Amino acid sequence: MGFLFVSKQTFNNRKEKKSDMRFSDIKDNPRDYDRGRMLQKLKDYFTVPPRDVDIPVEQTYVPLTLTKETTGKAPVLFDKNDRCIPMSYIVDLYDKTRDDGIAFSDHFLQDIMCGTVTNYNYRDRVSDSMRTLYLENTTGLTSNQFDAIFTPYIEDTIDDFTSRPILRLNYKFDSRDCIGIRLSQTKSYGDADMEIKRSDITGQWALTCVSDEALAKFKEDLKALRKRADDQPTTATRVIKGDLDENLRPYLDRLTSMTITVETSTYSVYSRQWLKDHDEVSTSYDDHGDTLYKLTLDVPLSITHDGEAYTVVCPIEKGMSLFPAETVLKNFDTDDTLTYYVKRKLKPLYIKDLVLKGLASKEATVRLLLEHLDENDEALTFTEDDNRYQLRSRRGVITYERNGYTMMTFAKEGDRFKMSLRDSHLLNEHVYFNVENLVAELIDKL
Repeated sequence: MGFLFVSKQTFNNRKEKKSDMRFSDIKDNPRDYDRGRMLQKLKDYFTVPPRDVDIPVEQTYVPLTLTKETTGKAPVLFDKNDRCIPMSYIVDLYDKTRDDGIAFSDHFLQDIMCGTVTNYNYRDRVSDSMRTLYLENTTGLTSNQFDAIFTPYIEDTIDDFTSRPILRLNYKFDSRDCIGIRLSQTKSYGDADMEIKRSDITGQWALTCVSDEALAKFKEDLKALRKRADDQPTTATRVIKGDLDENLRPYLDRLTSMTITVETSTYSVYSRQWLKDHDEVSTSYDDHGDTLYKLTLDVPLSITHDGEAYTVVCPIEKGMSLFPAETVLKNFDTDDTLTYYVKRKLKPLYIKDLVLKGLASKEATVRLLLEHLDENDEALTFTEDDNRYQLRSRRGVITYERNGYTMMTFAKEGDRFKMSLRDSHLLNEHVYFNVENLVAELIDKL
């Protein structure tokens, strides 16, 4: 077994730093302190103990980016032999002479001089950067390339029976940012032979646990895993027979996504870390205390119709799981299901356009009526051909009713009235076949 990732919790027992300055010695501008003393304290801060660099990297200089100590992201080099950032970088950051304008923050310099800052985070940044470099040296792949390999798609497919014969090791996503790698499939999950982990400090993948035997096989597996990632499908498609009302055809391209909810539990068959670790996931607990995970997603799709059948296409973002798109397609398990879904989504669009077109033909009359009712909380009612029509104003909302059923509502926004079909009888299924005539009748009575 090679070097291990050192938990940051091991530093919890370090003693608090004590200041060697009197309160009266503190200056408003930290760059007014003695320059030589300040630079020495900075050098001490940026020097790490030998155990922090006991990582087999070939390079003398390790790329590093400072963030907590500076006014912005400051790329520097760390000298592995001296265990410190070269003084030229420290001086430039102190003197504000870098080309990118980045410098040490006043707050950091004040803490340095007062002795009220520790370098634990910086030391972890150095170690994690070296482990990232070791991973890149060993595999020939960058951290970005590992991002493209260990994705939700790979997590979904890595245990497929088709992939098992071509992989020499067993992989377990302990989280979306940590992969446990084992020589044996039967080996305890708590005892990995190797581990790659995305640093929570640098955001880069790093090799945090290694064995020579596993490492050789890992490099071979990476070829197969990269090919699997490169060959990921870019779409999920299903062709479903069904009719499309010609009135709805112009609105078909309005269907651009479908909202689904994906659920899993700790011990379910489909228990994936990408789902559990998703930023939008919600959790609850069942009667046995097991964690339940629920994730609601808007899955993009496009639907076309050739006169006989629908074609539903869900684009798949590179690296993303196919499961959400497959769930969308499974929702259309019968021809009637998709036909009903399309009609339910597009019918309100078609009917709203019918109503708006009709209202536009009597714009002046409609506006006069609405303005009057908006100023007077009352109702206008009349009966014709055994049908009762009513325009009623109540608490800023004007309702147009026919025989007691709400047909449309109006609410004033600025100097205009916005029409809504919320709770409209026009959207009822049994009305649809006569909706054109009914809308024409309603407009005619205004």
